Amino acid sequence: MPEARRLRNAFYQSNPDPRFVHYTNADAALGIIDKKRLWLRNTTSMIDYREVHHGFTLLLEWFNTGENRSSFLQAFDGVQPGAAAEAIKLFDDNWKRADIAVHTQTYIGSVSEHDPAEDEHGRLSMWRAFGVNASARVALVFRVPSFSGAIEFLRCNFSPVAYLDSNRAHAIFAEVVQNALAQQEFLKTLRITKLDIFVVRRGCDVR
Repeated sequence: MPEARRLRNAFYQSNPDPRFVHYTNADAALGIIDKKRLWLRNTTSMIDYREVHHGFTLLLEWFNTGENRSSFLQAFDGVQPGAAAEAIKLFDDNWKRADIAVHTQTYIGSVSEHDPAEDEHGRLSMWRAFGVNASARVALVFRVPSFSGAIEFLRCNFSPVAYLDSNRAHAIFAEVVQNALAQQEFLKTLRITKLDIFVVRRGCDVR
């Protein structure tokens, strides 16, 4: 995920005290502190649920271009014959299954970068999102290290959201393929485990 890597590196390199914030109401904040859990909401119950379908549309547009599909097949079949077609089929088959499909099983929570200038009053645009709630509003500010052994153990991946038009998104897809082509020899040394396959099939995008 080259774009996520660039954004993540830029954030941690430019912030000596990198912090994040979750805006919510008082009741939810007390629940988070008490249970030590951040509850996520299924995208199908949110106003902007179409974001997941938008991502699928971008992928579909890119793969429907013959040269793009060919480059994808070349990149990953060069590592393991048949791997690319199997990956596409696995994704397509899972998309049709409501119990594991990305568009029905994506859960999100709102976490923003926290600027030091926002210590006193927070971010106004985020407060407005909770303006219709009668209860007190709360901002939970916390740190997430750039690297954590716990995160590695749990196989979590924290990735910044990128709001891209189709041209920029397609350029990143092409970059992923070019990176795979350039690193085929390294990719051949990797061993895929059952857990890796499980993570791919049941992956969750925490935003």
